[in-house]
Amino acid sequence: MGYADFAGEFVIPAGVVAARPWLVCDGPNDATDLAVNWRRIRVEDITSERAAKDYADAASTSYTNANIAKGQAEGFASAASGSANTAGLRAGDAATSASAASGSAATATAKASEAATSATLSARYANGSSNRVTSDFAAGKSGWNIAGNAIHRQQWNANNADFQFANENYFGILGLDKNGDHYTDVYSSWAACNGGEWWQASAWLASRECVTFVYLQYADANATYLSDSNQSPSMYNNPRGWSNLENFSRVFVKQQTPANARYVRLVWRKGGWINNGTPDLSWAFMMRPMLAPATADQTDPSPYVPRGGGDGLKDASARIEEVSTVAATANTAVAQIKSTLQVDVNGASARLNTVEQVAAVAFDRTTGARWSKEAISPAGRAQLTVYSLDQNGTPQAGVDIIGDLSVRGDIFVDGTVYTSKIAPNAATQVWYTSRSDVIQYPTGIISTLSTGFAKYAGSESVVQYDVQVPLFGTDAVKINAWLDVWQGGTLIQNRGIRMEVDGNNETYLPFVYQHCFFNLPAGNYEARFSIERTSGHNCSTNGLYHMIVREFKR
Repeated sequence: MGYADFAGEFVIPAGVVAARPWLVCDGPNDATDLAVNWRRIRVEDITSERAAKDYADAASTSYTNANIAKGQAEGFASAASGSANTAGLRAGDAATSASAASGSAATATAKASEAATSATLSARYANGSSNRVTSDFAAGKSGWNIAGNAIHRQQWNANNADFQFANENYFGILGLDKNGDHYTDVYSSWAACNGGEWWQASAWLASRECVTFVYLQYADANATYLSDSNQSPSMYNNPRGWSNLENFSRVFVKQQTPANARYVRLVWRKGGWINNGTPDLSWAFMMRPMLAPATADQTDPSPYVPRGGGDGLKDASARIEEVSTVAATANTAVAQIKSTLQVDVNGASARLNTVEQVAAVAFDRTTGARWSKEAISPAGRAQLTVYSLDQNGTPQAGVDIIGDLSVRGDIFVDGTVYTSKIAPNAATQVWYTSRSDVIQYPTGIISTLSTGFAKYAGSESVVQYDVQVPLFGTDAVKINAWLDVWQGGTLIQNRGIRMEVDGNNETYLPFVYQHCFFNLPAGNYEARFSIERTSGHNCSTNGLYHMIVREFKR
């Protein structure tokens, strides 16, 4: 069997986009027929078919693209939903911030409603000198005191070493014990100051076998210690040349007073021995001390101005300080005025503090008012006087106090106390006893009613006795009755009366007896009330009779 080439040539007509060629042949006729006879080539125009397929493919692609776009759209929709949730959270945050801003605005409004005003008026007299301490020591140690951190022996006085300056005096401290780090402070009287002021302390110092320096000390309005300032440079002289003023050096310290300081003073310190020398060598000396106001930019001490220690040379100051405060919030409202009046003369002071306050609280609908006076006079009793004056300044009858008055402490009255009534609890103590005696009394027979009592208040109180006896008797009955006070078997005081019943047969007489004993010392006592028929017919008590003992404070 052989093969033969089969070929043909055809031309595609115009307008045909796609064509399909066909080979036309005859045979095979059966399974045994192996011959194939090629007849021709046929060309089929499939432009329309191909266009339809392309359209189908394009539609499928568009469908796929549509599915992809749908998925993207769903993704975008989910992202949009998340963004919406985030936007909701942001909106909530914004609302919270707006609420916080509103609260802050309310707080700001409340703070804006608080207001306070203050005013201070002060005057001083310092003898034409800025120095506030006695510095010439002409009166010895007057105006100065000594203190230390341990008990040890020392000698402190004016001009107490083996030298003297012409027209000058000095303080000397000699340490007599080998006291190590133990120190001694000598301090001046307090000088009045205000918080936030600048003050300076200076002095000429010399020393041997110790260090020495000065510093400031502060106290509050009650003269209670607050704090110390920095110390001045220390002075230490090794050679012994104290009698020469050139061996004294001026030291200086300056500081601003604390806000609550009302007093300042100068303190001079002698330190402990340095080399444990012999007792005659551990010396510290001070002269020309100066305590005075300063300025913030001051770097050197002010020129020294002496101040004498005579009685006529005193510092004096007066101060009035008033602070008014009001505050209002959503729940509370407060209004307060606090004033202080203070005078100082050479360290001695007197002060009067007044507080006037009203307050209200919303949640429990409560209000309160307070008025207080605090008088401080360290040198003696404070005097608080309330009285009324007429138009000429003459004191009148007095002052009326309406309402209850509560007093903590004892009351001493230089005059008479009048009262329209005494409350039941005004009695310090009460004792009671009773008896029913129906026995008829022959002459000379005594019936006694007694009770024990303890008098606690001392001689300033009064003991009052009340006895009630219902008597039943006949004509011309004579009765003796008396009240005794006994202590330990000894009769202390007694009072007696005589009574005559002159009536009809079976006369009933309610017998009432009252008496007060004064000046009984504190102690344990027994009260006895006795009845005796001295003449006449029989008589008896018609039922219960009793005795009450009361102690009242005068």
